[in-house]
Amino acid sequence: MNPSVNKIIRRFQLVIILIAIVVMFVVYRNGSSRMAESDAQRITADAELAAIISERNRVFAEMEYMNSDAFFEQVLRRHGRIRPGETLFIIVE
Repeated sequence: MNPSVNKIIRRFQLVIILIAIVVMFVVYRNGSSRMAESDAQRITADAELAAIISERNRVFAEMEYMNSDAFFEQVLRRHGRIRPGETLFIIVE
């Protein structure tokens, strides 16, 4: 082959390789930014989930207390149905 044709082919190959390297870099950079964004969203979701679980546990504990005899006795004492020193007895048939 003609030396000038070989030179053109080598330059063309070099340009193709450089374009491939630039494309790979852009893809890598976009992937990295998407992964970072995804990690940030996951951390935010984990924090929200922890807050929801904490609230659920608080509500369940409150419901359990509201279903207890101690809560019922406290309400009756507050409304004057039970005087100090008296004991509440609940009879269930």
